[in-house]
Amino acid sequence: MIQSYTGDDLLRVLVGNQVKPNLPIAFTNHALDHMLGSGLATGITKKVVRLGSRSADLKISSLSLENSRGSRNGPNFLLRWAGV
Repeated sequence: MIQSYTGDDLLRVLVGNQVKPNLPIAFTNHALDHMLGSGLATGITKKVVRLGSRSADLKISSLSLENSRGSRNGPNFLLRWAGV
């Protein structure tokens, strides 16, 4: 629980100070899905692209880079949004 709270708080501070891009990294896919899901659920951010394909959460899985190719959340959008 403490790691989730710390990750959520850190994400909130980074997004609040307009620090981007953010690349959260977690030890397990479950932990990453939990952090991203919390960020979406609490309204910290709505701009999420998940790198990797092993998500057990259907909502987070739909945000994967593989599933968003060609859409507005695809790789080119990600690079423009990150300012690269």
